[in-house]
Amino acid sequence: MFQIHNGIGQFEFGNRQVTHLFDGYAKLNSWRFDGSPTTAYFSTEFLGTGWYNDSVKTNNVAPYMTFSKPNPPFNAMGQIVALMHGQDNTCVNVLNYNGDYVAVGDMWRVYTIDPVKLTTTARVNPPLPENIHPLMENSMSSSHPMPEYGTSNWINFYTNMDLEGKNSINVMRIKSADERETIAQIMTPHVHYMHSFAATEKYAIFFANPMYMNMEKMMTNMEPRTAMEYIPEDPTKVFVVDIKSGEVIEMETIPSVVLHHINAYHLDNNTIVIDLIEYSSLATIQGFMFESIHNKTLRDSIPFNDATIMRYVINLADKTVMPMPFHTLPGHEFINHFDFPVINEEYRYKPYCYTYGVGMRSDGEVMGDFRLVKKDVCDVKGDGDTFWHQDNHYPSEPWFVPLPDAKLEDDGYLLSIILDGEKEQSYLAIFDAKTLTMINYSYLTFPIPFPLHGRYF
Repeated sequence: MFQIHNGIGQFEFGNRQVTHLFDGYAKLNSWRFDGSPTTAYFSTEFLGTGWYNDSVKTNNVAPYMTFSKPNPPFNAMGQIVALMHGQDNTCVNVLNYNGDYVAVGDMWRVYTIDPVKLTTTARVNPPLPENIHPLMENSMSSSHPMPEYGTSNWINFYTNMDLEGKNSINVMRIKSADERETIAQIMTPHVHYMHSFAATEKYAIFFANPMYMNMEKMMTNMEPRTAMEYIPEDPTKVFVVDIKSGEVIEMETIPSVVLHHINAYHLDNNTIVIDLIEYSSLATIQGFMFESIHNKTLRDSIPFNDATIMRYVINLADKTVMPMPFHTLPGHEFINHFDFPVINEEYRYKPYCYTYGVGMRSDGEVMGDFRLVKKDVCDVKGDGDTFWHQDNHYPSEPWFVPLPDAKLEDDGYLLSIILDGEKEQSYLAIFDAKTLTMINYSYLTFPIPFPLHGRYF
């Protein structure tokens, strides 16, 4: 058994640096377990993307599209080349598509990898409709596909962008790294940025927040970061897509910025519960600029604790979407402000009680106040909430591993890669998922840049 995390491993080549955390070159990290109580095996490799390989060859940040312009920026010709190359840094997540292990980002392209050696085996541009513009062949997508219930397939989407306003969200079934089927097409007047979406046994559900990509700004500045807009005067469009028939039901709810969905399930044929993490603005995304991260005053002012767990209840008969906040104990309000949520995957699409994640700026003052949290969504008072915190230790996204003979939902272990700021070394920590008591750990002799998402295979 092994755990693989995708994330960021390098921020410069030669005299040029990337300027935003999301643009760090993709690097895979793996811990492998052989049953020994005292030994874990660590491996790491850069993902061999076209962007990374070209940057190695030239000892420079090669001209590909990045979320934020590098420093120094490309000249006019370099910007055109970057636009033609598109984005080529699948640094966000790792999945298994029916035996094809893939590194993915928020774009349609994926890279296949060897899960044991961590070597990159192929770049895959899954097929799209013939009439799509060549520049859109690597369209926006999600790095959080959802498993299709009762099958070994996955569900995802890609966004077709059109300067004339003929934009669409195209819901797709994934059968392998390069095999896709169209489920539905949703026409939209805006280009919505959606990092993730929800699913149930029957539906794929898209919260198309008023978080748009301004294509005019994109073509003028050639920089996604400055083309991203949040218009809180607009509602969130909610699209409920029947996975089998492709039928789409459209609704509206309050505006917000949703990055990660936690879980969704049916209460009955007409009622769906969705739990997710939302923000009130783009300030956190924009705050990952290195000019802010390297400045203590600026980074401590970034509202990382704006991340908030929220429940939405969809009534399909009435076509209503009702937001419902969670409560917790006085003094523990920070537990409701976390991101990188995970659950026991055995409870995917089922009523569940526990989600785990990472809170940043949890004290409301210092960005570096990280806490690993456990939220009990079944306890209305918050008595079941708990957390782990150690000064100068910085946990990353956890992953839940159930016990082989588990009887309760939280019978299992929680794994998290943690940076020990005092030793300047990272380690894999194993927690009792009931109490968040650390029960074992494995130190490396070096630090790992902040991992993003991964899973236990």
